[in-house]
Formats: sequence, structure tokens, C-alpha cells
Amino acid sequence: MANEETVKKVSRIKDIRKNWYKLISPRVFGQREMGESYLPNAEKAIGRQLSISLKELTGNVKDQNAYAHFRITDAQGGKLNTELLGYSLTTNYIRRVVKKSIERIDNYYILKSNEGEVVIIKTLMITLRKTKRSICSKLGRILGQELKAELSKNNFNNFVNNVIYQKVQIPLKKKLSKVYPLRELGIRYVFLKQGDVAEELKRLDKLDKQEVIQDKVEDVSEENNYEENNSEAAEDQENNQTEEEN
Repeated sequence: MANEETVKKVSRIKDIRKNWYKLISPRVFGQREMGESYLPNAEKAIGRQLSISLKELTGNVKDQNAYAHFRITDAQGGKLNTELLGYSLTTNYIRRVVKKSIERIDNYYILKSNEGEVVIIKTLMITLRKTKRSICSKLGRILGQELKAELSKNNFNNFVNNVIYQKVQIPLKKKLSKVYPLRELGIRYVFLKQGDVAEELKRLDKLDKQEVIQDKVEDVSEENNYEENNSEAAEDQENNQTEEEN
């Protein structure tokens, strides 16, 4: 028999060398290192967006309920520079502060900074008690005027920095509480306009609907527990009556 020759298969998969690149925050956060990314090429990361817990940037435990959003703009050596895109509160925090027997007032505003940047802001106000619709409208109107005045004095980065350190919310809450007492005033969402405003608002509306559905599910479960407790109490009462008759 002829000797069979074994043919060795050569793998054509090339090893792609990757490197670690440091993510650098913008000036508003002191251009500090936010983390690292393992990439084959730094240029492929340009344009990517990332969200980081505000607590990691400020070191304040109270900021764990918010996120800062960034976009990678360019690469310099082993560093990836970023720009600030926005700020948002977590949905878990919103669910915690929203309770029964109160009025939740949601508003959104499309405003311009002093540098002409188009900014989308979504706010949340919570009153101490149920409130008339006319008062809710008045609170929303005054809040919009105050935010417009505040943004006209700052660029986008400075405005977000003021929001992070509560320099916007605290004075506004005091002023609006004179119209009607507020339990909470939050800047729920502030973002630099990137594309179609309608698409941004649709995404926020979907988030709101998910929260409303969650609230309804919780309400139904509470009602079921209440009905079960009532039925058990009624059965106990009937058993006691039959024992007394016997």
C-alpha cells in the first residue's frame, strides 16, 4: 500500500493585538480617568457612547441614583477623550419617590444655552397632596421660565454641572413651593440634542409607560392581598359563630 501523506491544516486566523486605552472625562469632571477599554484600534472607539454612575465620578454616595452619559470624541496616545452628552436619574429612584396620595407632575422643555446648544430637559415634580390641574399647569409654566433663564446664562456643560451639584433644583424647589408645597423636584433627564427631538421624546414616553405599568401591577397585587385578608377574616368569623351555636 502507498503511504498516506497527512496534510497539516494551517490556521488562517490571525491574532489581533489589543491594547488598553484609558477613558478620560471632559473638563467639567476634571479630565480624570473613568475606566479602561480593551480595543484593537483606538479609532474604532470614536463615536461610541457610554454611561457611568455619577457616584464613580464625584465619589459621593448620594449620586448613586444618577448617571452621566458621554461620547468618545478622539484618541491621543493611549487615551480616549470624551464629551458630555447628558445626565439622567435612575428609574429605581423615581419609583421610590413616587407614592400614593400625591401628585406627580412630568414636563419636558426644549431650550437653548447661551452658546446656542439645543438642550432637552425632562423634569419631575411631586407635591405633598393631590393637586388641582390649574396649579400643576402653573408650576410647570414657572419651572419652564426659570430653566430657560438659567440655561441662558450657562453653556450645556456648566448647566449639567449645576444640576449635578443641586445648584438648580434647590433654589427652584424653594421658589415653586411658595406656589404649592413640593415634596420633590428633580431634573430627570437633561441631554444635548443629537438628532430628531421627536425620537428622543418617544424613547422617554416608552420609559414612562413602563413605569406606569409597573405601578399598576403593584396596585393590583396590594388589592389582591387586601381581598385575601378580608376573605380569611370572614371565614374565621363564620367558624367562630358555628362553634358558639354548637
